[in-house]
Amino acid sequence: MKKKTSKLSTGSLLALALTLLTAIACIWVLPKLFGDTDNTINVDTVAVSSQEAAELVTAQIVPKKPVNIGSSGSSDLAKISLRFAGIVNYNQKVQETTVDVNGVYHSTFIFDYVKNYLDSAYSTATIINTFVKNAKYNDLNASDEILLSLKQNGFNLLGAGGRNLLNKGTSGLDSILEACEKYEINVHGINTKKAELPIYIETIQNVKVAFLQYSQSIARAGVYAINGANTDRYIRILTEERVKHDIAQAKSDGAQIVVVNMLWNSEPDPRITDYQRNAMHIIANAGADLIIGSNLTTAQPFEIITAFNSNGTKRDVPVVYSLGTLLDSDRSRLSRICSILLHIDLEYNLKENKIASMHFDYTPLFIWKNAQSGKESFVILDAGLPALDNMSDEQKESMNKTNAFLRETFSNLPMQVPMQ
Repeated sequence: MKKKTSKLSTGSLLALALTLLTAIACIWVLPKLFGDTDNTINVDTVAVSSQEAAELVTAQIVPKKPVNIGSSGSSDLAKISLRFAGIVNYNQKVQETTVDVNGVYHSTFIFDYVKNYLDSAYSTATIINTFVKNAKYNDLNASDEILLSLKQNGFNLLGAGGRNLLNKGTSGLDSILEACEKYEINVHGINTKKAELPIYIETIQNVKVAFLQYSQSIARAGVYAINGANTDRYIRILTEERVKHDIAQAKSDGAQIVVVNMLWNSEPDPRITDYQRNAMHIIANAGADLIIGSNLTTAQPFEIITAFNSNGTKRDVPVVYSLGTLLDSDRSRLSRICSILLHIDLEYNLKENKIASMHFDYTPLFIWKNAQSGKESFVILDAGLPALDNMSDEQKESMNKTNAFLRETFSNLPMQVPMQ
């Protein structure tokens, strides 16, 4: 008898072949459909350590995520997140609250609760102090430790300006430049070393962004301190001719977006003046894409103004008249103890070389005067989040009032602005 041999039928062979082909296809196709395996840790999903959780109040460290404008995913669109904070005035009173028994200054804690808002974006603020060593510290001259604390808390760029910045002559400007070089901090708006004040251009997401800063005027003491010399090479004073020249130069240098920071004289009136409106239109007509006002002791509204191009066409220019004061010790009025951190998330069309859209939002900020353990300190808090447990009822009420004031002032935000 012949031994019976087991053989696969033609149908079985076809089934086996199809199974093998399916397995190969899954190995090759599935990663393409669902994305290749990525072992990178997403820092946004990592919880804070137990030590950090013990030291920080969760309600005050929740970051506001950058807005994802659109969902095109096109390689022609660059998405840029910018954050603008108000004036930092590290005056004598604030300095006294940060110095220890050995005369060493520690001010990083002031900005701890807003750090998470800054880390995920290109963030900037304006400082109005000088840092002349071997000179008395006062409301103008300060310890340069504040610069390090700003850097450590996420600020990428500092503007330096204000009407009193030349009160110590060029030595005051030199002190700022030297301190920023010491701590490796980018600074713009001042100059003593070059024949002409340089234009600061930063490349962000492959887009060149120019940052320009102008002051409304210089104090008489500053004019005397430089013996009446022309201020143009040291600090920019706003004139129509000057801003047109600077913006044209910035674009000639390759800038694709021009941001202007306008420093007003310190006026307590929350109402927008005719001078402010006229100045904003001068800057917009000169070619600015975005204008941020500061140095007032109060926040002022956001609006869209109409600018005219050289060919007579119109375009929209977003402006904020004043962000308010980020840090100061003055608590004489409610408007002096609050400001906003402006969030701007924009899309830039690389193919058409123009801004496609901007999204505006803000975080309301409150300067908390903490007097625990018999020692005062000033801390910046998000006024839109729950108050800290160790705040007094009076402090909680003040924070709620500042939040209400800022909500009323910026009632038109958030806003999506499509650009022409």
